[in-house]
Amino acid sequence: MNLTVSTDIDRLTSAVNQYVRLSGKTLQEALQKQGGKLAFNLRTGFRGLAPAKGSIRSTRLAALAAGGGIKVRASAWQWATEQVAGRQTTRRKRRSGGKRQLGKSALAVKRELSIRESGRGFVSVSARFPLTLGASQVARSKFGPVLSSAIIESADRNAKLTLSWDPSRGHLAEGVAAALGNPRAETILADAVKATTADIQVYLNRKLGEHIDKAGMK
Repeated sequence: MNLTVSTDIDRLTSAVNQYVRLSGKTLQEALQKQGGKLAFNLRTGFRGLAPAKGSIRSTRLAALAAGGGIKVRASAWQWATEQVAGRQTTRRKRRSGGKRQLGKSALAVKRELSIRESGRGFVSVSARFPLTLGASQVARSKFGPVLSSAIIESADRNAKLTLSWDPSRGHLAEGVAAALGNPRAETILADAVKATTADIQVYLNRKLGEHIDKAGMK
């Protein structure tokens, strides 16, 4: 996360705190409402991240054919290792003229590309949370696996909202996390934070205006 996004989050935090003071809501209630709004803005922005089907695979394969490389994550290597080990355990014999089996490196690359492709359509779904958040909820793909979570922790007068995209939740979550590493995703995050802050500011301006009018009438 760069300085610009960090600064935008600081401004959002300040706006939420002002919202609490002017609305009479608790910080937890404010996070439930404004956090849901932020998630909605993220979901809307993330829709623009989805590339055309197969484009990720074809682009990376073309780069490999041209002598380029591809970074393969540890889980893809682990999967390839297990596949090769499975072959050795079952001791399958290769028949003459039969289909040639891929080596470990090729399997790892194939798995990496599959992970990246699987995330292309799930990025926006990973921010699909209720408009008013509860204490804890998750966003799931249409197949069931968890893609992300939104948790509000509260203690006394303090509260904290955490939006989490954990790649350890499975290969679909891995694909989403990989997509969020794209610089475009960071821009979308910054825009979503700004949009949420601006929306809160409309409310703040109205409430401040009402206070000024009341003070003038005294």
